[in-house]
Amino acid sequence: MRAAAKLAGRKDFGYQRSDILVNAGRRVRMMKTIASCVRNKMGYSDKVRRLAELLEFDLPDYDGLTYWRTRKMVTEAVVAKRDVQRMAAEHRAQWLDRMAQEAATLKPGSDWEKILKQMISASKQKATNKRLNSIFRTEWSSLDYIEVPNETWFLSSDGEELYEFDNGIFVAHQQIDERVFEPHGVCKVLPPDAIVKSTQYMWKNHQSMIRQNQAGEQ
Repeated sequence: MRAAAKLAGRKDFGYQRSDILVNAGRRVRMMKTIASCVRNKMGYSDKVRRLAELLEFDLPDYDGLTYWRTRKMVTEAVVAKRDVQRMAAEHRAQWLDRMAQEAATLKPGSDWEKILKQMISASKQKATNKRLNSIFRTEWSSLDYIEVPNETWFLSSDGEELYEFDNGIFVAHQQIDERVFEPHGVCKVLPPDAIVKSTQYMWKNHQSMIRQNQAGEQ
């Protein structure tokens, strides 16, 4: 059961793909293959040479390699990959930004350019939300100060999300009907164009409480 939970977690909260992350994974695979070749005394395999060509990596002299040295190379590659994974969202945003610039040059005004810009925005938002969630996972944080709003309820500019400020956290409630929002929400960053709103409470089907936004009061 624990293994299944870990697998589901990797699927739901995986690293965001980018060229840097892909190459870091290829480098780890190449180093492991080199270590296997040295251990079995078989010389560089075709797989090693293909990966080295993809990564533009100059293979060291095979005769000068020892198995323990190759294991150190594997460890260094794994550590470098973990560093890339920690910044996966930022690397993806930079990668998409480069692709968007190329699309703007080759096909200005195309749908592909618009799609890339939307993907960049989504990637940056995910990175911000991830940092926010990591702050509240531990007792300590690296923040020097935090601004606390006086209001409790905020409405997104498109009217699709109602934000509740609760004990230092903004909880976003999705809209399910006109001026009616879900009682449960997720932790998110308050958008800069959010509007202060007041709310009233009402019961739906005498079972669950929903929040109804009073548009026009503010």
